[in-house]
Amino acid sequence: MCSDLFVDTNIPLAYTFFTDPWHDESVVVFNKNEKLHYSLTVVKEFELKYNQFLNEHIHFFTKLKLWIKGSNKNNISQDDLLKIGLSLKLKYNFDENKKKLCIIRFWKYYGLKNKYTKTKMIYFINIFLNEIRGILFTRKLEFEFKMAVSDLILMLNFC
Repeated sequence: MCSDLFVDTNIPLAYTFFTDPWHDESVVVFNKNEKLHYSLTVVKEFELKYNQFLNEHIHFFTKLKLWIKGSNKNNISQDDLLKIGLSLKLKYNFDENKKKLCIIRFWKYYGLKNKYTKTKMIYFINIFLNEIRGILFTRKLEFEFKMAVSDLILMLNFC
């Protein structure tokens, strides 16, 4: 187990957002390091980007749901969802890789297989939209708790 590590904004963001390409690696960093150190700039950037990323994810999945609702497609597979997702024009800078990863991780998160009816897919997206705030907020709190513990350990070492 490592004892000390200074983190930049990318570590807490990747840890918080399971759709981040570096999420798995950030979980390892988070779990293997007793003390994580950060700057005030990291805290401010994290808060700003957390809200931005949350809004991007909600916007993306809401647009995905609306596209499915308005389509004449009766059954939807992961490949269909990828094609739909990649075709969406978004108001946020949500690049192709982020769209793909969001859909792949969404599919995996719910253990989806094969094809689902339009109604069932909308149901899964609605569940995700309701859960995402809670999931991300819980991860955010876990990270903030880890940082607070790191601060406490650091202060005790100076006493």
